[in-house]
Amino acid sequence: MYNFNSQKYIKYFYRIFKVKGISEPNTSLKFLLFKSKYFFNKVNTNKNKLITINHNRLKSFSHFNKTLKKQKIKFNEREKRIFIEDCFKRLNHFPIQYILKQWFFRNKIFYVDYNVLIPRIETEKIIDIAFEEMDLLINKHIIDKFSCLNETLELKFLEIGIGSGIISISILKEYQYYFKHYFEDQKKKSLSNISLKCIGIDINEKCCLVSNINSLLLKLPEKEFEIKNISFEELFEKDQFSNHKINQSPEDNPISSKVDIQASKEESDSSK
Repeated sequence: MYNFNSQKYIKYFYRIFKVKGISEPNTSLKFLLFKSKYFFNKVNTNKNKLITINHNRLKSFSHFNKTLKKQKIKFNEREKRIFIEDCFKRLNHFPIQYILKQWFFRNKIFYVDYNVLIPRIETEKIIDIAFEEMDLLINKHIIDKFSCLNETLELKFLEIGIGSGIISISILKEYQYYFKHYFEDQKKKSLSNISLKCIGIDINEKCCLVSNINSLLLKLPEKEFEIKNISFEELFEKDQFSNHKINQSPEDNPISSKVDIQASKEESDSSK
């Protein structure tokens, strides 16, 4: 085992990264060291297996960071070479997320590559807004108007341009916690359960592949997450929402859901 001085290399590349204007140089270097040591890099390995292994190992980055400070980690020559190669990629402003092919989002780890956008902290606000709008929809248009009392409420939503799938997958992983007050509060109990399904569409086949990879990594049931490599126009030519028609004014509905899509379509046709 070849033991090269990791702190020495971090300091060396840190100075170069600073000169080249690389953002968060110290954090980038620690992630690259972690990748060179613990990521599964065998070329002949099945791609899905490699992604899964690296996904699970990235969870231990915080422990690695603490150990690195104590100088207890040894690197062999191959790992040193991988680290240096990745440093030069970063010097060319290649995003650290694309080098790792993984990144964090809402306390979860997602697979990313250059075919999809990198998860951003700002994107988390979209998920919070989506939950607020769904909450409003359930209260205003379903419980009050349609009396779905003591039943399982089934909701379906559509994401256009699914990309990496981080938004829809996060919603599907978190909605039971967000809406638990509907069926946990015995005094105000109105629903026995809520079930949610996403239909995600994207004209880019590679984006659909990344979304499917993330659904497997995050262990989503197939019945909850359906990906289609089609355009928005093609989706409605196939009339995917015709079985969920409710005669309701679209302006009353706060989100584009199966409740109002068909209604707005009929309203448009009748006005011609």
